[in-house]
Amino acid sequence: MLDEFRAPLIPAPHQIAVARPALGARKIRRLEGGPESGLRVSECGYPGLGGNAITGVVRSRLLPGQNAWSQPVSVGAPKLNQVDIARIKVELQTWLKLADRLEEIRYSSYTSANIERIDLVNELFDRHISTLKIVRRVLNNPQIPNIVKREYSKIQDPKRVETIPGATLVRQALGSLDRSADITKALGSTAPTLSADKLHTSVWAPASTLWASGHHGMAVQRAATNLSGHVQDLIGRYDLNDAALMQEAFSSAPPKQSRPRLRWPGDPAALTVKAMNDGIRAFSVGCFQAIRNPLTHSVDEIPKQVALEQLSALSVLARWVDECEKLEESADER
Repeated sequence: MLDEFRAPLIPAPHQIAVARPALGARKIRRLEGGPESGLRVSECGYPGLGGNAITGVVRSRLLPGQNAWSQPVSVGAPKLNQVDIARIKVELQTWLKLADRLEEIRYSSYTSANIERIDLVNELFDRHISTLKIVRRVLNNPQIPNIVKREYSKIQDPKRVETIPGATLVRQALGSLDRSADITKALGSTAPTLSADKLHTSVWAPASTLWASGHHGMAVQRAATNLSGHVQDLIGRYDLNDAALMQEAFSSAPPKQSRPRLRWPGDPAALTVKAMNDGIRAFSVGCFQAIRNPLTHSVDEIPKQVALEQLSALSVLARWVDECEKLEESADER
C-alpha cells in the first residue's frame, strides 16, 4: 500500500469515487467523520476487479483556506522482520514479470496484444501499492516514488504507462534480499548465544574438562554431583544427596536440630517469596530426578545442545541456592 492517499475532508459519511491508478477503472472509498474528528477510510476497492479493502486514518484536519484534497490518509506498513522473506520475493518477482511482459508487447499492433496490455496495466496497478511498500522497506528509502507511472493526458493508452525505472528498483530490492540471505547464511544465526564459561562456577568448573573431551553427558552428571555436594556443605547434611537432599533442604517444614533449611529471602508470608520457595523446591528435585538420574543409568551420549540446556538448568538452580538464606532451629525452639 502507498504511504499516503489523498482524500477530501467532508462533514458526514459519504461515498465518493476516486480515480484509480489503472486503466479505465475507479476506486470507491467510504469516508467517515468530519473536520472535528478527522476522516476515516472504512472501505476502499476496485469494483468488479477484486480490489482489497484498505483502512486508514487522516493524520490532520482541514484548516481554513486549505485545499480539500491535500489531507493525507496514512496507512501503516508491516515490519519487514515480521514477514516471510520468501513471500516478499514472490511478490516482487510477480510484479517484475508483469512489467517485463508489458515491455515485450508494448508496441505490438495485434488486437490481442492491446487487450493483454490493458490487463497487464490493471494488474500492475493492483499490485503497485503493496510492491512499492516492500521496495521502500527493503531498500530502506521511504522517499522512493511510484514504481508505475502514467501520463494522465494519455490515461486510455496503456503504451504510455512507464515501468522501466520501477522495474530497476524492484530488481535492486530482490538483489538486496538475496545478499542479505547470503550474509546471514555465512555469518550464522543472529539469535543470542549462551557462553558455557559464564554459567555458575559450581556447574561449569567440574564440567569443563569432560566437555572439552566431548563427554557431554558425563559433564552434566559431574556438574549435578558437584552442585549436590555444594548444598550438602551449606546445610551440613552429608547423609542425603541429590533429590532427597533437595527435598530436605527446601522443605516447607520449619528447621530442626541438625536439619537446617534454605529459604528465599523476604517475608515468608509474601506471595512472591512463597512462590519462590515452592518453585525452587520443585525445580531442584526435578533437576536431579529428570537430569542427573537418567544420565547415571545410561551409557548413551546426549546431544551437545541438550547437554548445554541441562547445564543451564543446573546453573539457574545454583544461582538460586546462592541467594537463599540458611535457617536453623533457634535455642528457644529446642
